[in-house]
Amino acid sequence: DGQVLTSTGAGSPPAFENSSGGANTPAFQATLSSDAQVNQGTWTVVPCNTEAFDVGSGYNNSTYKFQPQTSGKYFCYSVVHLGIANNRKFLMNTAFYKNGALSNGALYSQYSQKDSFDYATIINHDVISFNGSSDYIKLMVYNNDYTGSANYNLRGDASDGRRFNMFGAYKIIE
Repeated sequence: DGQVLTSTGAGSPPAFENSSGGANTPAFQATLSSDAQVNQGTWTVVPCNTEAFDVGSGYNNSTYKFQPQTSGKYFCYSVVHLGIANNRKFLMNTAFYKNGALSNGALYSQYSQKDSFDYATIINHDVISFNGSSDYIKLMVYNNDYTGSANYNLRGDASDGRRFNMFGAYKIIE
């Protein structure tokens, strides 16, 4: 697997090294600092505006785009947590949009016929190739309320440090 096991002597833990070299950068992770509304029946960007880290400066926390300047494959991930009005049946989607269009294989949905949800959480991930110059992705969410036309809220970071919405990516060492 490209790893070499070395030991510095008895009683010392082994060290793993990637013999192919490289690091999983560029990389970023951003969260949502305060609640944001998701309108009924439209794709809405998840406005993750607080960077936990951004190695390589590829994430823009005002446009919510990740645009790495290093080509390669990236593991992209998200957690989206919506507050849902009680007594609602819903379909909620999250997706990575690459260069303004749905990225192949990056759509994940949650559907409920129950009437008792207060919150719904969707975890999504995909491996996406970037050209290293102009390719970018955004995290999008779609709300379809079957009971009416309710708008839902993305829950912002809690004052105790809990993060409810998250968007991130890192380069895969090839």
